[in-house]
Amino acid sequence: MDAIVAFERAHAADHGRHQPAPGTEYDFSISDIGRAAVQLLGTPWHAESLPWGVSAHIGEEGKSGGGYLLAVDEDGGLYIADDARGGSRTELDGASAADGLPALAARVADIVTSLHTFLG
Repeated sequence: MDAIVAFERAHAADHGRHQPAPGTEYDFSISDIGRAAVQLLGTPWHAESLPWGVSAHIGEEGKSGGGYLLAVDEDGGLYIADDARGGSRTELDGASAADGLPALAARVADIVTSLHTFLG
């Protein structure tokens, strides 16, 4: 136990390897954005967090299939994939965590409404 404590003290400064500390870089996850967007969309919408909170599926309650996947691409860009259009992606150009949860949720809700209205 003393060896563990000594190691932790020696590396407490972390020498810049983990700045910010793991798990604290962002105040919210992608699934949080999906859940907040659903609050704006209202009934009958719901969001399901996918593993690790790195994406969310937004859909209408009582409807099987279809919906929208909110996720991040390999370049770090936030996008919405439309299940009904073969996974066609709509990028949220310029979106970043610095925009804040309310602003990102509003953008997602607007895009989902637009896509959903387009499909009729």
